[in-house]
Amino acid sequence: MIHTTKTSHMAEDYFANGGLTEGELITRICFEIPSKGTYLKHTRASSTDAVVGVLVSRFEDRCRVAIVGAQRVAFLCPALEAALGTRFHQDVYERSRIPENMFSRRADASLDYQLNLVEVLSKKAIKGCA
Repeated sequence: MIHTTKTSHMAEDYFANGGLTEGELITRICFEIPSKGTYLKHTRASSTDAVVGVLVSRFEDRCRVAIVGAQRVAFLCPALEAALGTRFHQDVYERSRIPENMFSRRADASLDYQLNLVEVLSKKAIKGCA
């Protein structure tokens, strides 16, 4: 939960809806701490920036999967989260559960390359949280 001088936002809504309005300040941030979590990234050879990074977090009643580096902002993968909620195992990973429209077209990493990295990193992160 993100509390501001004007209101409170669920974290997903805050990031998805663009953040603060003019004159609004964040006063407090509260995040649920996962029981387990794994973040893995594949970096560019010339820097520590992620070409793609995957965060898998397990909570008591659900899991979250976030992808970074594929575009300007991180995004969640609800279909993969739902599948992992039913059976938490790397075998539930399917490329169709990753929203391809969320990936940027880039000269340094084709869509297929980014999706392959997401698959490899997701499976490793899921295994790391098992």
